[in-house]
Amino acid sequence: MSWVEKARLSAAAQAVRELRDRTTVGLGSGTTVLKALDLAAERIKKEHLYINWVPTSYQMEIAARRLGLKVTTLSEDVELDLALDGADQVQWRSLDLVKGGGAALLREKIVDSTTKKLVIIIDERKLAKTLGGEQPIPVEITPFAYHTTLAKINKISEKAVLREAANGKVGPVVTDN
Repeated sequence: MSWVEKARLSAAAQAVRELRDRTTVGLGSGTTVLKALDLAAERIKKEHLYINWVPTSYQMEIAARRLGLKVTTLSEDVELDLALDGADQVQWRSLDLVKGGGAALLREKIVDSTTKKLVIIIDERKLAKTLGGEQPIPVEITPFAYHTTLAKINKISEKAVLREAANGKVGPVVTDN
């Protein structure tokens, strides 16, 4: 196991220590959060904890259900006690974040801003002196206002580009929204 994998696993394990019985937990997206979810499922089974999960992406919902975890949504009028999430970048002095590289930006913002406690799980590679730089900052745009929004973004940044889908799909990245 590489030092990066060890660091990610250690960060995920530390985050899972925050779980409490009879709580509702927001579940962010990404590979490190997926590691935390696996560890959480082990702890839930071992300690017989009752936890509701609010996933921020369809991918994480499927993962939680496969692990036998109880899944709900914010439309069920629940309060989030805790949210576990990752980040694309973290400014090391201010702790400001760049989120949304995994195309779950809207739901992550909603979950992360409504929880009582937010735990961001990262390894040191995600720390940055300044945000942006070589790494793009995701902006989720509704098709309804694509051209208008892109024009406004282009006024402040000449680097704005439409993110294309991967894996042989044609067109822009489509989110769960």
